[in-house]
Order: sequence, then structure tokens, then C-alpha cells
Amino acid sequence: MAMTEQLNFDDLDRLLQDVKGIAQKAVNNGTALHIVEKDLLEKLLQLGHSAVGAMFQSLGNGDVGETLSIPEHAKPLNRYPELSNRTYRSIFGDFELSRYLYGEAPKTKALSFRWQATHLGLKEKPLRDMQRICTFLERNADKMKYNQYLALGYPIATGFIEGACRHVIKDRMERSGMRWSVQGAQYMLYLRCVDAAGLWRDFNEVHQHKALAIYGNRTNFKNSFQLAA
Repeated sequence: MAMTEQLNFDDLDRLLQDVKGIAQKAVNNGTALHIVEKDLLEKLLQLGHSAVGAMFQSLGNGDVGETLSIPEHAKPLNRYPELSNRTYRSIFGDFELSRYLYGEAPKTKALSFRWQATHLGLKEKPLRDMQRICTFLERNADKMKYNQYLALGYPIATGFIEGACRHVIKDRMERSGMRWSVQGAQYMLYLRCVDAAGLWRDFNEVHQHKALAIYGNRTNFKNSFQLAA
């Protein structure tokens, strides 16, 4: 397991002695309280970092074999082939962790769903819904290699898309009293995307070039697109 620095339990013992030493030195020398607090906080943060780091070292990389059996699952979970790397952020600092993940491959998950549908005796619409889900998983299994996507740093959640929809669309299109035609809304969203991407200079150059090509020196190009967006 890769970490920002190698830590072990010996660090804990040393840091605990340092904490005791700070308190004892303050009593003996009459150190100002704010200095004592600062020194103690620094050592306690180091102590926490060492404790969390020692815990991660003890846990290892999470490899318990090719399969992992959990009572809640009908079938064992399979170990993904590559280690998953991520940064764990804590109040004591950052830790770079490399761990094996376990889960069901999409096709295996579909088989599990089909087994549950039969076991539960689903009929009519619930059965059709389950069959549709299983078919989707089986057809798109090659696009659901989420462990590999995470290892490469690709986002797999939808939060950033939802945030973009709010920022690009909702904040501009749903202001009080606004009504839009489909065409007008589409043109406005083009401008919103240009604005969100910070491409106004390139956008203006293209439109100014087009205006000059059509109207020549008769045009008085004045861009107001950015204000509209």
C-alpha cells in the first residue's frame, strides 16, 4: 500500500512521549498557555496521522482471495483484477491507498437478478421490469468496467452533470416570467455553453469574421452575446 510516508506503531509511542514532555516542560518552565496549545495541537495532529496510517498499514490492500462470500449475497463477489488507487482525505492529512475491490460483474449481477425474480415468483409488470433491467446489464456489460474507470481517475457519478444542468440551464432559463420557444431556448443554451467554457474570445472572432465577410466595412460589429448569456 502506497502512502505519503511510511508510518508504524513506534511513531505513536514516540509522539505520546512528546505530548507528555510538552505538558511537563510547560509546568516546569511556566510556558505561556497559547504556546503550549500550539505545540500540543501540532503533536496531536501528528499523533492522529500516525494512528490512521498505522491502521491502514494493518488493514493491508484488502486482498482476501479471488472471491469474497457475504451472507447477504446469493453468490460470492469476484475480485477485480487491478488495484484501485484513491486519496483518502482526513483531518490528519492525506493518505494514498491502493486496495482490491470486490463486486459482481454486470453479467453476473444480471444472472443474480434473474435468479431472484424466479425465487420471488415475480409476475406481470414486476417480472417485465426485472427482465428489462437484466437485458440492459447484459448488453452493456462492456461499458460498466467501473473499477477500471476509477483507477484511471474518470468520474462515474452524476453529481457534476446535475450541477452543470443547474448552472448552465436552470439558472438562466427559469428566471421569473420567462417563456421560451424550443429554437430560442436552444440558441440561448449555445451561448450559455460558450460562457461556461470560457470561449468568448474565440466565439467573438468567428462571428466578427462572418459579419465582415457578409457586410464588409459597412458593419459595426458590437458583441452583446456575453451579456445575453
